[in-house]
Amino acid sequence: MRILGVDDSLGSLELAMKSKKAYYIRFGDGELLLLAQTIKMTKGNRQENSKELRSEINEAMNISDPFYLRAFSGAYPLEPGMCEGLFAPFGYRDDLDKIMFEYLRRQEPFFYNPVLFHYLGVFQPERLKRFIKENIRETKKMFVGCCSQKGMERLFGKIDYYVKTPSKNSYNYINDWWPDVRAHMYDVDTIILASGQSSAIVGKRLWKFEVEAHCIDFGSIVDPVDGVFDSRTCWKIKGKEVWEAFK
Repeated sequence: MRILGVDDSLGSLELAMKSKKAYYIRFGDGELLLLAQTIKMTKGNRQENSKELRSEINEAMNISDPFYLRAFSGAYPLEPGMCEGLFAPFGYRDDLDKIMFEYLRRQEPFFYNPVLFHYLGVFQPERLKRFIKENIRETKKMFVGCCSQKGMERLFGKIDYYVKTPSKNSYNYINDWWPDVRAHMYDVDTIILASGQSSAIVGKRLWKFEVEAHCIDFGSIVDPVDGVFDSRTCWKIKGKEVWEAFK
């Protein structure tokens, strides 16, 4: 089992998006550590753990379909420019791989890159802009996350349905905002997810409802575009550069 690099992951996503239905769902170290209930989650945790949360994450990570592209943190390739604090594979990547093996009911030959959009945003912003322009900006879309609608429209173009989620413990309140997602899930071509650990769960629920759309978890790359530079170490280092590139 291996995790693909940025180029292969982006190419696979673009190929999948030639179909009407394609999902790119990320499982970062946060999701995996929550699932394993490890003590590492006590530092910088923005989501309280719960049995219900772990159950939904486990269900989400075990969907196996060619158009449901699962991106996992772990031993993904070291790309040019990566260093400590800036997307370099975690020192505990072997632990993450072990969690994957423990909780995945079916082992696949490869998975996709969890920092695809983060890496492009820092090191290849024009490439990320091109991907968004060609695949997202002119589509009818929904955004699910805590960043401002104004900031996200600067990045993605007009947002037809904006679903606001809490910036912390979003899953605790999912029964409050999920109905807004469900109300318009069949009305859009693109669904952009940026709500922490809740993103994978929303993606899983949309898949179960057989929503034909391009559903993409962009992760925290949206933070610096929205002027938030303290959500991750990488954005403390490069966030202002990302903001300048996408302003």
